[in-house]
Formats: sequence, C-alpha cells, structure tokens
Amino acid sequence: LIGKTGVGKSSFLNYLLQDNRFKAGVPGHSGGVTQGFETSVYDNVDGLPLRVYDSKGLEVLDLEKLKSELINYLKVQCGNTNPLEWIHSIFYCINVKGGRLEDSEINFINDICNSVNHSVHIILTNCDTPTTSQVIEMENYIKSVLTGSHIKIIKVNSVETRTRLSRFEKFGREEALKTILGVLWSDICTRVANNYADEYLKCINNQLKIFRSLIDRIADNLSISKLISGAIANDFDFIMGKTDDIEKALDSEISTLSNKYVAIVNPVIEFCRMYSGTLNYHFNISKITEFKPDFAVFNLIDFDKAMDRTEMGRLIKETENADDNEDYAAMFRVFGKSLKMFFRLKKTFHYFAFDLTDEMKKQLPKHKDISNEMYNKLIRLHQ
Repeated sequence: LIGKTGVGKSSFLNYLLQDNRFKAGVPGHSGGVTQGFETSVYDNVDGLPLRVYDSKGLEVLDLEKLKSELINYLKVQCGNTNPLEWIHSIFYCINVKGGRLEDSEINFINDICNSVNHSVHIILTNCDTPTTSQVIEMENYIKSVLTGSHIKIIKVNSVETRTRLSRFEKFGREEALKTILGVLWSDICTRVANNYADEYLKCINNQLKIFRSLIDRIADNLSISKLISGAIANDFDFIMGKTDDIEKALDSEISTLSNKYVAIVNPVIEFCRMYSGTLNYHFNISKITEFKPDFAVFNLIDFDKAMDRTEMGRLIKETENADDNEDYAAMFRVFGKSLKMFFRLKKTFHYFAFDLTDEMKKQLPKHKDISNEMYNKLIRLHQ
C-alpha cells in the first residue's frame, strides 16, 4: 500500500475489507519491506492471514533510497517461482483532489511499474462519482504520465461524504475487487504458462538430443553398404522407425510435466479462493485435472520436409530431378557429389543427424505459442 500521507490509504483498505481491521491491526514481527513501511498482520476467519505493508510519509522520506529498496524487495518477492510467496496486490493511492503529481512521484511510480513483472493498481481515492469532470481529467492525466504496461486504474470513494447540497455514496468496491483478483489470476496464469513453456521445450529438446545420438549410433553400427543402399533408395526407415520410441518417451515426459503443474496450479487456485474470501468476495476458479497443450508435438513435424532440407536430402532430390529430366550433365555433377559423400559416408551421417534434428526443431511450436495456449487454458478456469 503506497502513497503519501492523507491520500486515503487506510480508508480504502477498510472499505475494501468492509470493516476496520486495518486500524486494529497488530504489527507483525517480520519487519517492514523497508524502513519506509510498516507491517501489519490480520487474522481471518478463513485461516488465511492478511499481511499489509503500508508506506509512511513518502513526502518526507528519501524517495530515491526508498524506491531502490522497494523495487529490490518486490523483484525478489514477485520474482519467486512460487506464486504463494508473492506480494499479491500492489496499490498506489492518489487523491483525485490533490492536483497533479510531482515529477519525483511520477518517476517513483513508473520505476516501480517498469521494474516489477506484476500489475500495479493505481487507486484514485476521494472520487465523488466515477464520471465527474475532475475524476475523468485526473484519470486521463495519469494515463498520460504513467508508462508501465502493468498499470490498472481503479476509482473509489471509500467514505460516504455529505456537503450542504450533496451526498456522495461509497462506490468502487465491487469493481476494485473484480479487477484486483482478475488481474492477480491473470498475472499468475502468465507466469505459470511461461514457466511451463520453458520446461515443455526442454522436454522436446532433450528427446531431440537423444534422437540425434541415436542416429549417430546407428551410423556407427551400420555397414557402409547399408548406408549407401539407404541413400540411393531414399529409404531411411531404419532411422525414422526409431521416432516411435522417441515419441513415446516424449509423451511420458510431458505427462510427468502435466502432473507436476497440476500439483503446482491447484494449490494456487485454492489460495486465490481463500484470498478472495479474505476480501469478502466470491472469486470462482475451477480446479485443473490436466495441464498440457492440445496438440501432439510429433504430429506437427513433416519428416519428409525435414529430410529434404538436409544436405543428404538435397543431394537425393538433385539425383531424382536429374534422372527424371534425363539431364546427363546434371547427373554427372550429382554423381561427383555423391561419390565425394560416399567416401566420407560415416561422417556425412553424423552431419545428417545434426541437420535432421535442426530441421525438426524449426517445425516445432514456438515458446510464445505454447505459453499463449496454456495461458488461455488457465484463464478459462475462472468463470
């Protein structure tokens, strides 16, 4: 919870929680984020404690020092591979009636937003209504000066106010909670999907390395005559038949990976449910039973195309084209290349192992495609 003194941080949190727990908090023993923050821990009926880090007196503190300490802390916490260890919601409170921000505060917010791979909620406090000209003007101004891609603006009035002529009701809680929890779940989905894509591609590359080594061993163990006859007849079934074993091994690795991520994701889903309960809000997410893309990797690979693009494949293609066109000059050139290749056939097959697996890699799904598919699979769990 970040912001200058008097911008309405305590009122906002009490409104969000629908009671005065924030004022009644008991300071925790773990210490604050930095010397510029106070830590309070609140028990909850669901058994999930709520820990709040509240900034104090930004206007009188050394902002540069505070910013450096805060960003380093957030990088460590939000960079944790376990979402349960994150700082789950980051609020920067700005009083809509406080006028334009100082350059130092703009830089402070931008540096936080651009340094942490986590969404930051800008809470516009003391809004009379969501649509007054003052609120709209402030919202547009903030959008123009804050550059972070992870910024969300939420307009609230945390305390009912009256004037001689008007009465301004509380508003913004439902929209705030919907945004806060939805954004948190999206942040979790993004991080989990990216981590999964990393591990998924490691599984594939591991199996392709095994496949490459297998071709090397086959080339070492086969006779020259077998290799020559395979090259002449373009018959590499003695190699390609081994892809079935690789495919089965890859399926097994991906199933193991799926089980690993089911075990990671479901506790996080349960945590999000409990967190929403802590905030007195119902946020429904279904448990997941399987975590893998809806495609089979080896079904995406055109092996003939991969073969044709290897040095040996191109040579075989040249031979076929020259023979089909009865181009004797071309046949003679191809024969010379073939003869040269056959003299170093063992080494050629080792190169072939590298060429073939590299061409296969080019046809595999990209990290972004895997990550996007898994992100969408996760995001749909929230109804």
